[in-house]
Amino acid sequence: MKPKSILWLLTAVGLFAFLAALAPIPYAQAQEPKTARMVRNDGVRIVVKTFARNISSPIQPTNPTTSNLQVPAKHLPAIQPNGVEGNGYGTESVIGADGRVQVQDTAAYPSSAVAYLEIQFPWGEGSCSGWMIGPHTVATAAHCVYLSGMGGWATAITVYPGRNSTLAPFGSYSATNWYVKPKWIKKEKPRLDFAAINIGTDIAESVGTFGFAYTSDNSVLQNRPLTVRGYPADKPDATMWTMDGNIEQVAPRRFFYSIDTAAGQSGSPAYGKWGSDCDPCGFGIHAYGVGGNSSLNGATRITASVFNFLNSVIAQ
Repeated sequence: MKPKSILWLLTAVGLFAFLAALAPIPYAQAQEPKTARMVRNDGVRIVVKTFARNISSPIQPTNPTTSNLQVPAKHLPAIQPNGVEGNGYGTESVIGADGRVQVQDTAAYPSSAVAYLEIQFPWGEGSCSGWMIGPHTVATAAHCVYLSGMGGWATAITVYPGRNSTLAPFGSYSATNWYVKPKWIKKEKPRLDFAAINIGTDIAESVGTFGFAYTSDNSVLQNRPLTVRGYPADKPDATMWTMDGNIEQVAPRRFFYSIDTAAGQSGSPAYGKWGSDCDPCGFGIHAYGVGGNSSLNGATRITASVFNFLNSVIAQ
């Protein structure tokens, strides 16, 4: 290239740089933060709202009307999560001597707000436990409503509040929708193992509800008195069993205890008392047992995220 051509080229480049420096800086539009969502069994994604308080108070039954529905005897296997991985992912377990006691009067509150769940999946059927948290909403474990090892989403769920063997004192209710976090469908991790079910009828006046609460202070939960109550499949079909103990280990999204459980109790309330505002008060959703890195049974802890999820389903 001739020296004159090089001079013209350098001049053009310098002029372009000068004009670019004078031009206004383009406005960079910041991306909005991703909105927390939950997914419904029909695939619809719904925004999770944020709730100001950290306590959702229980509803005491004011009109405990019983129907005493007789249900045909039916043995169902317990729904259990897929496989085993680390961090305390295992089968619900009896630790030492079995300390569970059968609940005889299941129509008395708060047992009336503990539910037996019959669940149909594409590849079979089984049972889980749940607990009323709103007039038409049941809290349970995510693997009770979506489980890849059973074909994905449950296809039908029947809720029996306070069931006692072949007696359903408050009748039965067909679920209308059930909800999990989208990440559960992708990963099925224990920390994501929480779900909620809506039924088509408000029944709080008859059966009552549990309250539920969260705290970021681990010391508040450590050694706290705890009850786990539900429907273990190692006992006579559809009978309710309970045991008291204490929270022995606390992790950011889970907590652990030596309260005896068995498969079928997945979704049971892990509850206690939270002052005068919340009694009975759910602190977690029982879902796992001895296995992986844990020698204890464990619950998915109610964190702010889980709290907002459950309240958002109640609002549906």
